[in-house]
This record gives sequence, C-alpha cells and structure tokens, in this order.
Amino acid sequence: MNKFITPGKAKQVNATILAPENAGLRLVLNAVGQHGKFESKLDGVLTKKWSKVREDYKGWYATQHNFKLGWLNNTAVSSDTWVVNMLVEDKDGKLDATALQLAVKKVAELAKYEHGSVHVSTILTAAIPALQPLLVTHCIETGINVYFYNEPTK
Repeated sequence: MNKFITPGKAKQVNATILAPENAGLRLVLNAVGQHGKFESKLDGVLTKKWSKVREDYKGWYATQHNFKLGWLNNTAVSSDTWVVNMLVEDKDGKLDATALQLAVKKVAELAKYEHGSVHVSTILTAAIPALQPLLVTHCIETGINVYFYNEPTK
C-alpha cells in the first residue's frame, strides 16, 4: 500500500447492476470466454437492458482481433456507462488465473486513465471467487472506487 495514494472505497449496493451508482464514468465488469458463448447468468442480466453488449462480444469473437486471454473489450451502453468484457476463460470454459489477473490490471489502468469507477455484480464474484481480492489489490488500493451489486431476486 502506497501511503501517498488515497485508497478507493468499496461499497455494497443492494440494487441491480443495470443501474450503476455514482457520477462519472462507470465500468461494469463481465467475464467472457474464448468459446464464443454468451450464456452465463450475468450475460442474461446485461443483455436484458443492453443487447449491444452481446452483439459486440459476438463481433469480437467472430473477428478474433485482439481476442487473447486477459484482454478487454469495451461496449459503451450510455455516455457514462461502459460494459467491460474481460476475456478470462479458455475454449473449454475454464477460468485462467493469469488471464484474470492481467484483465483486472487492465481494468484498473483503464479506470485510472478515464477517471472512472468499477462496478461488479455479486453474480460475477460468486462465479469467480478470485476476482474480489484482485479488485482490492489492483483497484481499491490504487485509489479506484469499486461497487459490488447484490442483484435483487424475484
């Protein structure tokens, strides 16, 4: 921990990820794989409101341009909200820990550069338990605010 950097804040929010809190740029995280499927529980939640996220991922998969583990693909769903697809699963759907770490580092760099905050659904942290400690290390300790959303159940 650097004593010259004010650490970011982590906040639990009991609301849907589809209405992220805070002013400024909001980066909504999503994890995708090299298999080309967009079928996880969080994918379904995001597609309900923002179908462009699915289209952009499918286009990224089709072209295979910069389609490497650990890379990011951003979709602007509004002027101040971007969905960031992190490519962290291999072709078999297995999580790649190195790719996850690289992707979180890139998310932190993007958030710092764009002066944004990071927004994560607990659906994603439940599916990828290693994500939360990485967000603490790379985002919160470097001054980026991170919001964790508990999705409302019907």
